[in-house]
Amino acid sequence: HRKMPKDFPAPFLPEDGTLPVLKYKNLEQAKEKFLENLQKYQIYYRENPEAEHMHFVFGKLNKEMMELMHRKHFTHHFEQFNLI
Repeated sequence: HRKMPKDFPAPFLPEDGTLPVLKYKNLEQAKEKFLENLQKYQIYYRENPEAEHMHFVFGKLNKEMMELMHRKHFTHHFEQFNLI
């Protein structure tokens, strides 16, 4: 139950520090897609409560561990941008 470390090297990002091309045309569209996917996530785990999936860093996670990881990830970025 520790915080995510600062400057954690995301293994899927290029080592030269360049960022991937943005997926959505603006912040509003990104927020809309986020909420759509959150709803799909909730439906999925309601229908598949025992599901486990492989995370590229943390290994196999069930719903409880996936939600803990998401909470830590969001907190990490909220602190990064001084939102909390």
